Amino acid sequence: MTKSEYKKITDNSQFINAVGNGELNTNVKESMENNLKSALIGGGVGVLIAIATRRNLILYGIGGLIVGRFLLNIK
Repeated sequence: MTKSEYKKITDNSQFINAVGNGELNTNVKESMENNLKSALIGGGVGVLIAIATRRNLILYGIGGLIVGRFLLNIK
């Protein structure tokens, strides 16, 4: 068995255990909260950059939301 096959099997077994234990709801909720927090932080940074450079607030705010959502990962 290769390392990638072993990793897939362990990931699948952890997912099955989470569903069986009823922990899937809490995992999804925590993930969404973390994504929301990181997006808001990114949006805030984008707005601050827009204020500092005197550019379009909405454009930089939305860009910050997107960048924060993908780059920041609060755990």
